[in-house]
Amino acid sequence: MRGARLLLPFLFAVSLVAPTIAGATASPEAMDPGLRAYLLARYREDPVPGSDDPGDAPEAAASRIGRSAYYLVYVRGPHICGASGGCRPMVVRKTGAGYEPVSILPVAYLPLRLYPDRAGGLPALGFGDRDGRVRKVRFTGQGWDSRYPSGTVSTAGSSVLLSAHSPFVPLR
Repeated sequence: MRGARLLLPFLFAVSLVAPTIAGATASPEAMDPGLRAYLLARYREDPVPGSDDPGDAPEAAASRIGRSAYYLVYVRGPHICGASGGCRPMVVRKTGAGYEPVSILPVAYLPLRLYPDRAGGLPALGFGDRDGRVRKVRFTGQGWDSRYPSGTVSTAGSSVLLSAHSPFVPLR
């Protein structure tokens, strides 16, 4: 029993460090080249003019929404997100000519979730708010609602699409 008590502080310390290791920046090859090209064009302006510091560049993670042509994208960086630390995820659609924007979601915190309930044939998406509660937006037929939902929801039945552990690719 004494060994177990000694092991608990060690496991707690590892849990604090693990997200940093798991959330390490991935190589550009970790993302579809067409999607990366779209994001590079969208965020092409140097966030800090004259800076070569890779920490100033935005980075993105993306996940396909089920088997659809839609991708949920979370771009973060010191000059992309607001003062609260939340960022605005977006949904893009893959077309024959590349990618096109569909929706920009409300300010969100990771993880971003997929819910099984559908509207217009596509699933609802969930995200954390700055108080740690989960909000959900539904597909409207044209895109996902960009208004901030008033109610909170449970994570039951949902699956994580993007988290702090997702491979983030530099957009530089």
